[in-house]
Amino acid sequence: MWKLAKGCLAAGLMWMAAGAQAQEPIRLGMIDGLSGPFANAGDAVVRNLRIAIERVNARGGVNTAQGKRPMELVTFDSKGNVDESLIQFRSLVDKGIPFVLQGNSSAVASALVAAINRHNARQPDARVLFLNYSAVDPSLTNENCSFWHFRFDASADMRMQALAEVIRQDHSVHRVYLVNQDYSFGHQVSRSARDMLAAKRPDVQFVGDEFHPIGKIKDFAPYIAKIKASGADAVVTGKLGQRPHADGQARAKPACRQSSTPSMAMAWARRPRWAMPAWAACWPWRSGTRMSAAQRRTPSTSSSARATPSRRTTTCTCACR
Repeated sequence: MWKLAKGCLAAGLMWMAAGAQAQEPIRLGMIDGLSGPFANAGDAVVRNLRIAIERVNARGGVNTAQGKRPMELVTFDSKGNVDESLIQFRSLVDKGIPFVLQGNSSAVASALVAAINRHNARQPDARVLFLNYSAVDPSLTNENCSFWHFRFDASADMRMQALAEVIRQDHSVHRVYLVNQDYSFGHQVSRSARDMLAAKRPDVQFVGDEFHPIGKIKDFAPYIAKIKASGADAVVTGKLGQRPHADGQARAKPACRQSSTPSMAMAWARRPRWAMPAWAACWPWRSGTRMSAAQRRTPSTSSSARATPSRRTTTCTCACR
């Protein structure tokens, strides 16, 4: 009887240990800017990831060989710079977290790819997988391609290809102004725009190609003035800031009502449903998914269409980032 009791107790303890192990969460380590000029960009990602994790956990978690396991998000503040991101990566590794999530900077993503390659080569029993949700520099999946890096988003070249096709079909666009942030992604957007538009619309003239400091511009009024003075029909940009700036928006709207403005503005929001740059909020936005086939063939260029607020939208879903 005593032997049977001991056997039952041992079996019970093993079952409890297995149950505890099955409930151990799968931890996802997000490394992105949660403070500094792009803090709200990181906060937006955190909110979206937590919603997704809550949905998965509500269904019982993730099926694994050990049974269903919940997911858990652990955040690391990179402060939006490369050096701090690498420091936070070491902290993530020390905590034994096997998944890295990042996306709000292609420069940071490139540094993380290199660091993860080195780490996985040195510690094959504690390998890390990089899940990239929005760093879209083409080099990350070309010359700097890594087995340990998976990107969910389309590259900058893929997006520019779609955007260039929209401009190819709209013959009201003859003068294009390029304005981007002064870092790897912004320069890639500028190069891709010039190359692809030159191939699809050799008649298009580039009336500006400007780079501004990343995360430092609070007032875009000087840029608005230069864009208007250039006589641009369209503006192509990767991203001008983490949110619309109230001062720039307040200055831009009156000017747009009183004078001739570009009939079409093309921009990439950082991710779907983001507000466009403040200075562009006064221009009618059009994209492949927002226009009917008839509208794409015969775009409206009348002054009334350009000036009517009800015709504008501040989000763009196709060929936008």
